[in-house]
Amino acid sequence: MPLPVLEVLDAGRQSGDVVVQVDPAFDVVPANLRNCREIGLRQVFGWVTVAQRTLARIALHYRSPDYGGELRLSTREPEVTCSTITNVRITETTVEETIMLDFSIAKAGIRSVSFLLPASMKDARLTVPLLGHKTIEPVSSQPLAPIRVRLHLQDEVMGSLRVLVEDDHLLTPGTHHVAIPVVETGRTKHRYVALESAGRDEVVIEEAAGLEALTRNQKEWRVLADMLGDGLTQAYVAGAGEPRLAFSTKKRVAVKTAGARIGLAETILVLDEHGTYRATQYYRIDNTKEQFLEVELPVGGELWSVLVASRPVKPAKVPGAAGLRNVRIPLIKTAPGDLDYLVALKYGGQLPPPGGLRAVSFPFPRAVNVPVELSQAQLFLPENYHWFDFGGTLRYVRNEGSLAAGHLRYHTRQVDRLLQTMQSDSPFARVRAAANLQSVKSNMGWLGEYTLDYSHDPNVQQELRSNSLMFRRVDKQLEEFAKGPQLDLSEEDNRERLNVLYGKQQTRRARNQVQDLAANFDDVQRGQPPEVQEAGQPQAPEVAQGHVKDELARSAGRGKKSRARRGGTDERVRQYQQQLQQSRPESSAARRGAEYSFPRQDESSTLEEKPPPIDGSIADLDRPGVGGRRFSLRETTGLASLAVEFPIRGTLHCFTTPRGDVSITVRAVHRHLTKTLERIGLVLLATLILAALYRVQRGGHLRIFAGPTGSTILIVAGLAGFLIGILPVVALASVVAGVCFKIQVRRTARAPTAA
Repeated sequence: MPLPVLEVLDAGRQSGDVVVQVDPAFDVVPANLRNCREIGLRQVFGWVTVAQRTLARIALHYRSPDYGGELRLSTREPEVTCSTITNVRITETTVEETIMLDFSIAKAGIRSVSFLLPASMKDARLTVPLLGHKTIEPVSSQPLAPIRVRLHLQDEVMGSLRVLVEDDHLLTPGTHHVAIPVVETGRTKHRYVALESAGRDEVVIEEAAGLEALTRNQKEWRVLADMLGDGLTQAYVAGAGEPRLAFSTKKRVAVKTAGARIGLAETILVLDEHGTYRATQYYRIDNTKEQFLEVELPVGGELWSVLVASRPVKPAKVPGAAGLRNVRIPLIKTAPGDLDYLVALKYGGQLPPPGGLRAVSFPFPRAVNVPVELSQAQLFLPENYHWFDFGGTLRYVRNEGSLAAGHLRYHTRQVDRLLQTMQSDSPFARVRAAANLQSVKSNMGWLGEYTLDYSHDPNVQQELRSNSLMFRRVDKQLEEFAKGPQLDLSEEDNRERLNVLYGKQQTRRARNQVQDLAANFDDVQRGQPPEVQEAGQPQAPEVAQGHVKDELARSAGRGKKSRARRGGTDERVRQYQQQLQQSRPESSAARRGAEYSFPRQDESSTLEEKPPPIDGSIADLDRPGVGGRRFSLRETTGLASLAVEFPIRGTLHCFTTPRGDVSITVRAVHRHLTKTLERIGLVLLATLILAALYRVQRGGHLRIFAGPTGSTILIVAGLAGFLIGILPVVALASVVAGVCFKIQVRRTARAPTAA
């Protein structure tokens, strides 16, 4: 085409520049130039705007109006390279395959792309910008022959063109082959394969031909990690030829974990001198599975009331249970990151009156379907009885120090469980755990006051050290949580990440770009020189019109929508975190002190701090039991629950055991009887000693205990009475008298016989 010539009439002299802009699909070369010459493009950038420079190819300068020449156009040959990523996500039930073909197109545009896929992917979902139509056909008539996919575009495109192929199928027993595409358009640079295990089964590689396994130290692994994140399980890079990768899954043995557990079981029983008892059984429960807590009541015991998380409920009798002593108590299901909540059973009954040296077995309920990790018991027994010969599965402790150590151990384990939840994948679980850790930490002062009186106990000292080390970890974890990265929800799988990469592609067409550019001298017409125009990158021209343009916008916005969904989840997590903070008002010292003292009365104040179970949806905040102190328990008919309080009186005896089997037996003697026998014994002992001294002074001996057998019986009887605690003064005096008689007998045996 001839070079355009512009001549200004009636001008004394004329000089100027001509800038030639060409679409990327063409090359342009000047020829047969006359009275003009080619100059560098930078010499004209003073008056060519930034947006116009991208398509400028040639700059010509002339000094007279009689210039001329030709512009010769030729079609460019595109340079096309392609890299593919095949990601296989194996869940518990499905195999999700995602293939992204990343074409890099330079110098010119292309109108179609072609690649081969396995026959099993003939119904796969295909996504590409500016798709006109597609053709899918087998490459041969052989069964299971690969299929050729040809995508015809609406215009010639260049830059980055990404094709997304998605196919899902059921995870069946046997071998599964990974689809590795063969690209027919352009030159293939890399073919990556990534395996993402999202199920419980083990992925076993059956065949890996023509593939190189990548390690984390290799450059290719880092390239994949930059695109897909650090969630890669296994990664390969394919070589030339026809690589093959096949895998199968191997069932892992499922480890059964307790769906419910009782971290601490405490019993407080008050017995009067007539054998009437009143008791309260406390269970601190973490429950993610069970609907009911089945409890076997003691023989003769009558259940008065049941409180679950400070709410009275109606337990139901279990039909068919032996003696109808089993009841079912409706439970609340907790979520990861929740604290234990309290179940309180108040019951009473009648035992045989204590005394008479007979063994008394105390009544304790038994949790049938939920295991108990630690059991403690406090018995308040009548002070006018002497209690001895304790037996059963619980260990008798002299003071409450061992019980305080058990409380510390229980709270340390609960904090450790919350710290483990802080490493969970669920952001809602992490928020709950952080809120509860903060609550526990803020109230640890009351636990310290409770254990202050037993600080000399070695068990308490050991548990305090363990608790202190645990809370150092808590401080560090809460500090990291406060920085905010826990709300960065990068939980999307590799398919989601590939969709994000697809949305970031920058595809532009190779033709008709020049005509879409704005006029170079618009700002000059408005009085603004081009030198002061705002510099910036040129915008990519529109590549479609009408509904095609809308479709491209939806495809290109896929990554934005994905980020928006994650952003919405972020907002829900933040709202849930604020809801938890608002539902935890600061409690008074008296209320928080009840958490770490033995619950001798109703412990509803502690229960009000119980975090609610939630499934992670902000919509659940309006339901009872979520975000506050309201719980919705399905009540059953059968027994009534009354709000009753039992008075505490009597002498305290403490017991503990690291398991759930609880039984205690004891014998009792009335203190009035023991004192009477002590007085009688003292009188008899004094008379006996006086008689012995009188006989010794007269040269004789006391016939009753004169022999070695009698004195031995006296010593043994005294020791036995002293050990079991009956008449200890009389028993000790009997031992002393027996020893004196032994000495007297030996002296008499060594004395010389008179002539």
